[in-house]
Amino acid sequence: MDKSEEIDKLAIALAKFQGSLEQPSLNSEVEVETKTGGKYKFKYADLSECKRAAKQPLAENELAVCQLIEDDYSIRTILLHSSGQWISSKVRMPSNTANAQSIGSAITYAKRYAFCAILGIVADDDEDANIASGNTTQKEQPKEQPKKTANSRVKKELTRDHLNNESAMKSISEWLYNKEKIAKEANQPFSVESVINNAYIIGKVEMDSFVEIYNNYKINNNLS
Repeated sequence: MDKSEEIDKLAIALAKFQGSLEQPSLNSEVEVETKTGGKYKFKYADLSECKRAAKQPLAENELAVCQLIEDDYSIRTILLHSSGQWISSKVRMPSNTANAQSIGSAITYAKRYAFCAILGIVADDDEDANIASGNTTQKEQPKEQPKKTANSRVKKELTRDHLNNESAMKSISEWLYNKEKIAKEANQPFSVESVINNAYIIGKVEMDSFVEIYNNYKINNNLS
């Protein structure tokens, strides 16, 4: 995360913004099919609904959000205050887009995630965090449950929809940071990719995006 030299006025304005904000309605729904054959649905607020909910509280607290597409295929989101103070963060977009439609979807996905993250907007059904964190929910009903043995367990798929879920990403980042702390205290090597691959089924592009999200989580929470 980058920021201006002083952010005290911005911090006060952001706190007032979050206190007066009415969270957006979950106006969209998506159904996701896992590689194990299960399906689940979750509701979320799309980007336009998030902006609608934030528009008036932002103006009342002299705040503004600017989002730019940078040369390294990332979205930079800047939160500005009328005093000139600012903070910014970057979210890398998936780069395996094959056509204009998929590029547009990737941009919208990255903008929505970054917009909500920098303002503290809750734009997802909280129960989705259970799915991304590997918990069993009624929403996921696999067609066939693989048998577990003493040396094996079923991995959950970590998809782009999970990456777009703030609650899920916070839960997984907290879990991963605890793993990293334990490894450091024991003077053991630690790799984000290794831990995530061991726990989840995840593609390369999604892995790259998650590493960026985890790094931003540590920066935003002043974690080493």
